[in-house]
Amino acid sequence: MRVGGVRAPLAVRGRGRDGWRAQASIVTLLQAYAPHAATAAFAAEAARFHDYASAWRDRWNSVMEMFMAGGGDAVAGTPFPAHFPDAVQLELAASR
Repeated sequence: MRVGGVRAPLAVRGRGRDGWRAQASIVTLLQAYAPHAATAAFAAEAARFHDYASAWRDRWNSVMEMFMAGGGDAVAGTPFPAHFPDAVQLELAASR
């Protein structure tokens, strides 16, 4: 982590923070829209995306501290909800 100096880890951390902020915006929009969803599949996948985004945020926030303490990061993470894109397309088709 320190081979590139302090600036490289800070830049990487900033990109990760921007990523989870974008996901937080998506989750907020999904939560506002979910009660009005035309399909049950969309509501279910929106809930899965919420779980994914929460786990991703928590994991990212702990990465730097774990490495600085000399630990490693677990290989497995929460997978992106595979059917989310399909549910969005189905929802778009149903709402037209």
